Amino acid sequence: MKRIMSLILLSLLSITLISCEPTSTVDSKPSANTPTAQQTNNNSSEQKQEEKQEEKIFKLGETVIVDNKYEFTINKVYLTKKRNEFADKQYKKVAIIEYSFKNTNSDEDVLVSDMNFKVYDESGNILDTYPVVDISDYPNAIAKGKQAKGAVAYGFNEGSKLELHFYPNIFDNKSSAKFILDVK
Repeated sequence: MKRIMSLILLSLLSITLISCEPTSTVDSKPSANTPTAQQTNNNSSEQKQEEKQEEKIFKLGETVIVDNKYEFTINKVYLTKKRNEFADKQYKKVAIIEYSFKNTNSDEDVLVSDMNFKVYDESGNILDTYPVVDISDYPNAIAKGKQAKGAVAYGFNEGSKLELHFYPNIFDNKSSAKFILDVK
């Protein structure tokens, strides 16, 4: 009986994983210098090859468009002197990352939280979130046409730059956007 139940469970898990959506696509928000559709079509195959070879690095204030469904922007990054005396680890530096997101075209609610991020210091060490009491912008899921803000803190010991990898689907193993952030 246990064997049959484990086979059924394994089958259901396999079906669930197979039916998941493919990885998300990410575009940067068009600017005034964005080429027209005709110019883009002429060079589309060349551009696709270049984009695969070169991952776009986003900066503070630049907007990432995810699957033409929602937008994500990092608005501010700064150090705080506040510490949580009850935190498991204490760090020399704690950076707060403030961001915003807007549901532009998704019929499903959109939520962007620290689960969508992996953050690294300049040495390439992955950072842990840090429980800072002062953060008041906890993100909420938002309906189509709505927008929200969020904030998350990360503890680290050295350096002045952070590298944030954004994962629209938390189950993807490859980030869709990378931000290089100066911490001041």
